[in-house]
Amino acid sequence: MKSNYIKYIIYSLSIILLNSYIFINIYNKSTIIIDMQVPHKSSKFSSTIFYDIGYGFNLVEAIKKDTVSDLNGNIVSEYPLDNINKIKGIRFEPPVLYGKVVINSINIKNGFHKQKLDLEKLYKSKNLIVYRDMNLTYSNKKLLFTINGVSPYIQLFENYNNIIDTAVSEIILYIFISSLLLSIILFILYKIEFIRNSINSLYLYIKQLYKLYLASNTFILISKLTIQKKYLSYLSATIFLIISIILMKTFIIFISIFYFHYNMSIYDILFIYTTDILIAILVSLFGVILLLLSSLMKLKIFNEISQHFQFILYFLMLSVVVILLVLGFFYLLSGYIFFQWGAFLEVQNIKALFIHGAKEEFLALFKHIYTYIFIFISIIILYISQKLAYYLDSYRPKKLLITIFTLMMILSSLSYFQLNYIYKSIPSTQSPLLMIFSGIEGIVPSTKIPIDKLIQDINITNFNPLENRKISDKYKSLYAKAKDMNVIFFVMESTRAKNLSCYGYKRDTMPYLNKLLSNSMFFHNAFVNNPRTSKTMASLVLGIYPSILYDDITWNYKKIKDINNSLISKFMDNNYSTYFGTMQDSYTGEYFDMFLNKLSKNRITLEDPRNFKDNRTKNDERLLTDSFLKYTSKLNSKFMAILWSKSAHSPYISEIKKYENRTDKDKYDNCLVNIDNSLKNLVDGLKKENKLDNTLIIIFGDHGEGLDDKMERGHGNFSYNHSIHIPFIIYNPKIFKNKIDMYQRFQIKDIASTTLYLLGLNSKLNQSINIFSKTNHDKIYISNSYHDKKLGFIFDNFKFIYRLEYDISYLFNIKDDPNENINIISTKKDKEIKILKEEVLKWYKYQLKYINKTIY
Repeated sequence: MKSNYIKYIIYSLSIILLNSYIFINIYNKSTIIIDMQVPHKSSKFSSTIFYDIGYGFNLVEAIKKDTVSDLNGNIVSEYPLDNINKIKGIRFEPPVLYGKVVINSINIKNGFHKQKLDLEKLYKSKNLIVYRDMNLTYSNKKLLFTINGVSPYIQLFENYNNIIDTAVSEIILYIFISSLLLSIILFILYKIEFIRNSINSLYLYIKQLYKLYLASNTFILISKLTIQKKYLSYLSATIFLIISIILMKTFIIFISIFYFHYNMSIYDILFIYTTDILIAILVSLFGVILLLLSSLMKLKIFNEISQHFQFILYFLMLSVVVILLVLGFFYLLSGYIFFQWGAFLEVQNIKALFIHGAKEEFLALFKHIYTYIFIFISIIILYISQKLAYYLDSYRPKKLLITIFTLMMILSSLSYFQLNYIYKSIPSTQSPLLMIFSGIEGIVPSTKIPIDKLIQDINITNFNPLENRKISDKYKSLYAKAKDMNVIFFVMESTRAKNLSCYGYKRDTMPYLNKLLSNSMFFHNAFVNNPRTSKTMASLVLGIYPSILYDDITWNYKKIKDINNSLISKFMDNNYSTYFGTMQDSYTGEYFDMFLNKLSKNRITLEDPRNFKDNRTKNDERLLTDSFLKYTSKLNSKFMAILWSKSAHSPYISEIKKYENRTDKDKYDNCLVNIDNSLKNLVDGLKKENKLDNTLIIIFGDHGEGLDDKMERGHGNFSYNHSIHIPFIIYNPKIFKNKIDMYQRFQIKDIASTTLYLLGLNSKLNQSINIFSKTNHDKIYISNSYHDKKLGFIFDNFKFIYRLEYDISYLFNIKDDPNENINIISTKKDKEIKILKEEVLKWYKYQLKYINKTIY
């Protein structure tokens, strides 16, 4: 009797789960029904609904309907929508370009629920926005649009989910009624002897399979490999993997909601486990097959064959156990990485580790309490898994295991229906394992259109990204103002303008820099084109837009054909001694030493300041400037120096602890204080050597940094302003008697021409444009080839970003929305978006041709 109750409970739960899935899917779909009247009778029309799921309005997320108006000009169009909990805005393009269109009613059918929208309420709300040449009025409970052409469209809803009724009680009622009816039907069917016998046979068959599985557990493998069962078994490794996945994914849910404040619905949470549970089952089933094969090999008829295959089977079985354990640790580590970085590890991160190295970052992990918590949790889970395996192997609760396995199969099978949609919407639902093997964000199907194909029809005959304007009369007096002066480029690693008080930050992270501003030109709109150190170096020294490819020019220094065409050669031609010092390991690992040696014909002084011996540690940024000051103290000639700091690079290690040092932002700000201390040391040292008045110090960041902004940690992943907007100051107490605010918009490549102009030298160098000829609305072209290829540009008050592999576009109003929170691409027509895309593709093609022709 007890067995029957358990059986009925299992059946009932399965039925409820099945019906819940069905009705959640039904109610996750809706249909917009628009009843309208057009000026033309008995004519064919096309209208389109665009829906934004976070990537703006585009032709992929669009539903086009062809309809024919009746004798009175009436049209009823239905637009079915899936996955409505992800839909943000809805845009409607009317079926005509000219004349009057009357919308009689808008109905939304959600599952079995139907609601009629109040058009008057919609008209008065902020949701309804009309674009292009169109006038909107409300009369007689109808919406009237007067259209004058130019591809009109209407944003019907800013947030679709705020409009529709969720009808939760209705869903629950349907689930209850359908589950009850289905249970009754199954009960009646069960009373039919043939069906009852079939169900019982299936149940017994599953039991036998499970019995066979238990009988062929790891005793064979363990006996052959002389490994004690209590230490290692296939079953415990499987349990370890499953627990690791469930724990990690649950942890990610809490992190996403409460730490990163990411919006996740119950529906998202339900499906967050599916793919990884399916992976665990597939790997485990492969092990079961091997165990079954090893059991068959014990039969007499297979005696001869088994002798040849036993070793292979045992080796494969051991491999599966190792894989299960490694995967378990990998999933736990993925949760830790997500907590630290705000994202899972991708194949590009691994590639970057090989290129740049991460020795110090790795060692820094062991100074973090979370690392030891992670290790402790891993050991506990492994211990629990071994105990569970022992319990299951000893007591063999067949029904419990069959129930768990069935539920896991049901859950994992849902991944087939939700995989692409989920992965495209919420980063935390990505499978960390599939991300490693796919090499893209989750397993979102990418267009993967080769960039060469995208640009093959792009015409760049009349395209020129360089603004050739005359220098304003206001700045002509600056020509040769720094004649024969020394020049220092003080480059602050990973320093973003956002964390400096002179750019509006609440903390005074660089107080000494603030003091220097009274004798400086202070630039408000300085940007990098690509947030990578190597890109900035090449752009600074060669006076060009950085390479738009993943490989950088500094890596390909051997291919540079004209070594006399650089900022280094300009200085050396005018009898300057040249120097490069950095706090970075191996000159940042970007071949800077080889690159600079080639351009200087091995005449540049390259010095690693960490070889400068004293009582301080290698993280004290004063080592950088002390090493340089030691060099200048023995120098009688003019000099040009590039000093490159390090501490603001992850993992943010600073000797100075002005702030609490608890969060990454605290640590990062302490690093800025460390750099500021080094800057003070430099200026004070130049004063002592009586060289300060005769030295032009150009201070800037090589790129910005992500500190959990936009789910980004570090730099080089995206192109938000926290990564590309940098501080930039030109300091000299003799030239500048007070602070001069500069609002010209410029990029790293323009530093060379501006510096040469101040020195009174020939300022023409490749693509470098004098900053004094620029305006605060000049274009800044952006490229980023890490992770996926991104192109973009800043123009007027806007920033446009185009992710080529996914055909996703972003448009931000950086004046009204400086934090880039609102993607307004949905406000643009497809034709306008196409023009923006063509602009960045033209620049890409132009720059690729320029580098191949001029540099290589």
